[in-house]
Amino acid sequence: MAATITVARTTTRPGEVRSYGTLNLGIYATGGPAVVPNNFKLGDGAFDLRLFPTTTGHHAGYDKTNKKILAYTQGMTMGATAAQALANGALPLNDAGAEGTARLATSAADAVHKFGPLLEVTNTTDLSAVTFAFEAVGQY
Repeated sequence: MAATITVARTTTRPGEVRSYGTLNLGIYATGGPAVVPNNFKLGDGAFDLRLFPTTTGHHAGYDKTNKKILAYTQGMTMGATAAQALANGALPLNDAGAEGTARLATSAADAVHKFGPLLEVTNTTDLSAVTFAFEAVGQY
């Protein structure tokens, strides 16, 4: 699915155009949607894209090599299933909020754990409620 991009305003200086607005990734596809400068009202020249984090814990980044927007999520939230024994543990919630199958031994229910770097959002995750602000800079 293509990203929905809304340009709120543009500014122009000699040799440069900037656009500001919001974008929504809808139902996310692994690898992210492709974008081109015209999506941001920048013409056809080279461009750079800055995406700002949301309050939902999602982040987005621009893959300049492949010209795609990637969405990331952080951490692992544990579900309400309590640990029964050392071999068992709470079930983590996936991007959709459903309990998964992995367990963390002796982990507490409804706990939040922090694990390393951000991970790409999984395929078919519904991000339609997540809006990212952007600044796009093009050259002409």
